[in-house]
Amino acid sequence: MLPTFYLFLSLILIIIGYYQLSNVIGRKVLLVLVSLILYAQFSFYYSIALIISIGVTYIFGRLIARSDCKKILIGGIISNVLILIVFKYSEEIGINNKFLAYPVGLSFYVFQSISYLVDIYRKDYQGKNDLISVSLYISFFPKLLAGPIEKVSEFLPQFNIKQSFNFESFFTGIKTILFGLFCKFVLADGLGLSVDESLRNIQALHGAQIFIISVLYSFQIYFDFFGYSILAIGTAKLFNIRLSENFDRPYLSLSLKDFWRRWNITLFQWLRHYLYIPLGGNRVEKKRQYVNILIVFIISGLWHGPTLNFILWGGLHGVLFIFEDKLFTSRKNIFSKRFIVQFIHLVFMYVSISLLWLVFRINEFGVLEHVFLKLTDFSNWFIFSDSLKINYYNISLVLLTFVLQGFKLFKKYTYQSENTVPYIIREVVSINALIFLILTSSAGGAGFIYFNF
Repeated sequence: MLPTFYLFLSLILIIIGYYQLSNVIGRKVLLVLVSLILYAQFSFYYSIALIISIGVTYIFGRLIARSDCKKILIGGIISNVLILIVFKYSEEIGINNKFLAYPVGLSFYVFQSISYLVDIYRKDYQGKNDLISVSLYISFFPKLLAGPIEKVSEFLPQFNIKQSFNFESFFTGIKTILFGLFCKFVLADGLGLSVDESLRNIQALHGAQIFIISVLYSFQIYFDFFGYSILAIGTAKLFNIRLSENFDRPYLSLSLKDFWRRWNITLFQWLRHYLYIPLGGNRVEKKRQYVNILIVFIISGLWHGPTLNFILWGGLHGVLFIFEDKLFTSRKNIFSKRFIVQFIHLVFMYVSISLLWLVFRINEFGVLEHVFLKLTDFSNWFIFSDSLKINYYNISLVLLTFVLQGFKLFKKYTYQSENTVPYIIREVVSINALIFLILTSSAGGAGFIYFNF
């Protein structure tokens, strides 16, 4: 990848060039070229999958728009799924070739491609489907690597308007980018140092310490993905483009359904809109509905990776989702206003999700077996080992940020700006504070976790 300084300088030049261009087609071409060049910085071979996906989606999109044939739609979907399988699961299907190295962000832009074809077929989008527009929809660099997964009808029309430079949008973008970098390089990577070192010695740990690791990792992956998501939103705002929010305080959820409406929001919406509903959704009998839920969650696990731990993680989420529906949904409304019951639901959901993150993180079944045996061995639960490494300063920053994020005012302040003197003063102070924390507390170095998917 490009060094940070050159990446920053390139971004400034791209923004200047974007607003200097007088027509929307020129701007689209610029953004497509920039997206392809930036993606190729990871590896030239990665670009092969992206270009193939763009080409396949464009060709099938044109054919669908002309003939409205379901068989063509199915062909386009299968072609994109094959791209995903061949490049992502090449080793699993016995192919070992450097040209098929797993490209970062592949799962995200393949899902984008499929949604484009389905929306064309359903007439949900009837705008331009020229090669430049399709390329921009799939490859737009702020969202290319880890989402959000945008609906074409909400995303592409923004580029058909000549966006003027907007100071408030630009200023908010800078602030949001810095907050995203803070979440990633200070909070997530700081936790990652403790998590990685502890997991290397997890065989020596017992129940309480393993549970602490699950909590630390739950916040690591939260701030890692949240950091990228708002980084994408902030970068798009520099071009006066709006991207969807992917997080809405998911660890404050009272149910698993609520959690998936708040965590990786656009992925859950994609799975619901393009998989669950076509399978029958809630229109079928209850048993079939539960089968559909399991299918969706297992595919969600496979989407993250081909190893058995991801399949198990998705399947367990599906089982918990069904369990919740059968046992709690009908009774929850009776106690919905009682604080103690809400608090119990909140704790139960957070603990369940944190423990499932261990399944997500650990891909060796022998280690997983050890972990859950230790978690259920309460006779040795509070035996402590020196192998657990904790940075209390980092944890304090994480908890403070998480608590502040629970207030609606914090969300409004993160994503919005006002062109008033008091507001600008507060933002300048907060921006300088973020820069100071990033420079003095950064543990950065590791890539974003969701780049692996």
